[in-house]
Amino acid sequence: MNKDLVKQILVEQNQNFLRKETGVTRGVLANVSKKAALPHVHVITGMRRSGKSTLFRQIVKQLFRDQGIFYVNFEDERFLGFKAQEFNIIHESLIELFGEQKVFFIDEAQNVEGFELFVRRLSEQGNKFYLTGSNANLLSREISSRLTGRHIDTNLQPFSYLEYLSFRKIKPEKNDIYITEKRALLQKMFNEYLSMGGMPEYLKYKDDEILIRIYEDIVAKDIAIRYKITNVFQLKQLYQLLISNFSTRFSFRSLMQQSGIRSNNTIKNYIEYLENSNFGKVINKFDHSPKKLINSPKKLYITDHAFIPKISTKLTKDFGRTLENIES
Repeated sequence: MNKDLVKQILVEQNQNFLRKETGVTRGVLANVSKKAALPHVHVITGMRRSGKSTLFRQIVKQLFRDQGIFYVNFEDERFLGFKAQEFNIIHESLIELFGEQKVFFIDEAQNVEGFELFVRRLSEQGNKFYLTGSNANLLSREISSRLTGRHIDTNLQPFSYLEYLSFRKIKPEKNDIYITEKRALLQKMFNEYLSMGGMPEYLKYKDDEILIRIYEDIVAKDIAIRYKITNVFQLKQLYQLLISNFSTRFSFRSLMQQSGIRSNNTIKNYIEYLENSNFGKVINKFDHSPKKLINSPKKLYITDHAFIPKISTKLTKDFGRTLENIES
């Protein structure tokens, strides 16, 4: 890549990053802070738009006082086609622009094939890395193979109920549950959370299109393109079926009958891809037998329940299943 263009991108990214609001303090920040002294690469995964970049901003402000770090965002379309062997151009540009630093923050690192080679090389030279990524399977597989024993993981979820209260600028006290007015307020806030979920951008703007676009990007970019799926219509049909029946038992056999997909392995793969994107997780009914465990009934829980009414074909709300989904 042209070095002047790289510098332009890096300057813009760093200016925008340092201007970014720190937002609601995330619950995982305390745990990240505790592990800051470790030399390991710290990998932060989570669904698209769940707040990973904002968590980065909080880490940089709290732990580094906005100084002594490098920041690169590979979600930037100007880095499309960027190759791992060109990382030295970025490193040289960062040093020329900001001086030599030892701490790297890299957003959406998995967008660069072979990124783990650069990370390992500089990590072994005493540099500290924080990485984010939307695809849990890709990051964990590549990082584990190249950085065995040298990385730690943090999974960032959308806002919890307590974080939602913080977003609404409500700080509950220990005995609020015993005070009628405050108990009523907390109940009202929980009903709101039950409806609105915890996706930060959606809560800020309250536009349904935001959730729909996030879901479409997950299906199209994180799943269909990444796994080279040609029948995207079939993929979406299966996901709509699963999401419409969230927190409800299913089996691969029942999904074959309902979806029209005739391959058991195809269904298993499609569900695994959805889990890898951090959009949901599947829980098996426990069984001591590994063979029975594979074929046992399962339930799908959605990472953020606000997506469900936007995608589901069912019009009626089931608060019991929604509560189960939140608790999962």
